[in-house]
Amino acid sequence: MSEELELSPNSKYISEIYTDESEIEMLKMDLVIVADTVDEWLEENTSIDPDICRYMGMLFLSLANRLESKRN
Repeated sequence: MSEELELSPNSKYISEIYTDESEIEMLKMDLVIVADTVDEWLEENTSIDPDICRYMGMLFLSLANRLESKRN
């Protein structure tokens, strides 16, 4: 799947979406937390919380919206 996304004309690097260094750092921290949380779920060390799922969804939706606004 990642290969398909790399070839998509809609895909961008983080530095192409965000220009403010503090925004980039906040996004990176959020994405690391998401990755760690999903790993915990897959290892069944933590139960899945619907509120955390909603937060993750909002994070990715915000990123997608930001990406689309850079495209226009």
